[in-house]
Amino acid sequence: METKIKIVLGQLGSPASPSVKDVRAFLKEFLGDPRVVDLSRFLWWMILNLFVLPFRPKKSAKAYSRIWQGDGFPLVKITKSLSHKMVPHLNPRLELNHAFLLSKPRVEDLFKIWDQEDPFLRAQEVIVVPLFPQYAESTIGSVVDTLGHSLKNRVNIPSLRILNSFHKAKVFIDHSVRKIKDHLDHHPAEKFIISFHGIPTRRVTEKKDVYFQHCHETFELLKNQMRQFYQGEILMTFQSRFGSEVWLGPATNEVAVKLKDEGIKTIGFYCASFLVDCLETTDEIGHELQHELGESCKVVLIPCLNDDEKWVKEFSSFINTYALGSQKEKDDLFYS
Repeated sequence: METKIKIVLGQLGSPASPSVKDVRAFLKEFLGDPRVVDLSRFLWWMILNLFVLPFRPKKSAKAYSRIWQGDGFPLVKITKSLSHKMVPHLNPRLELNHAFLLSKPRVEDLFKIWDQEDPFLRAQEVIVVPLFPQYAESTIGSVVDTLGHSLKNRVNIPSLRILNSFHKAKVFIDHSVRKIKDHLDHHPAEKFIISFHGIPTRRVTEKKDVYFQHCHETFELLKNQMRQFYQGEILMTFQSRFGSEVWLGPATNEVAVKLKDEGIKTIGFYCASFLVDCLETTDEIGHELQHELGESCKVVLIPCLNDDEKWVKEFSSFINTYALGSQKEKDDLFYS
């Protein structure tokens, strides 16, 4: 009998609700992660507890309330839907779960269940697929830390594999381009911005985080394929700045405002750091940036891949090959 392999789709998570209390609890845990904010622990504890948590949750709660769907947030609901839709397309040897770093079910919940299963029938290997296309210490590093913490006191530990990036995966690039084309066919844009989540520049220049390199490679692959149907200018920017440090740039909002001031009436946006729509896409770009640009310049926001049916089917095929394929078949999953 062939052994089973457990696939875990890893995602960040969202607050329990848009209430200030729940947003504060979410931000306290999220921003308290030393992978997310890598400043001196004592210094950051002081800043977080004296300056951030007393004030920021109220502002963030307003933003979260704009994307609240009554029974949950898009990030959590769509991730669950993606996971459920993938199951019928997976090889029978693969069992699929999803887990969050900051929502339920958490990674440790899955390992508690695994620990209680029949040792002879349960999956002998776990492959973690974080839903972050580009590697960054603040995302993938946090996933690895969470895995280590979840397994710290366990006697039995399965074989583990972590897909630490798929920023050049053909399935990610090709379906992103398809979504962009489909949207632009109905909502043309004079200029186009491929926006990535920002990180402090120091993490790239001093710590040698490969995130910027991965973003640039994703950008070039997307841009080159987009040239088949889009002849306007395509720009690479970074969003979601936080704190007073210098972050990767140029900043998405600053570039967009400059384009508006030059007379551009429509700007297309694709947030290539995200597989699932969330606060940073739907609200930061779709609402806050549109408000900043005003009525004279329209934001044409391309949805993330989410649980799109074609994406679901081919992402499942990607997982099948990554889990069970030969080395050559795995290599063929990515653009060189």
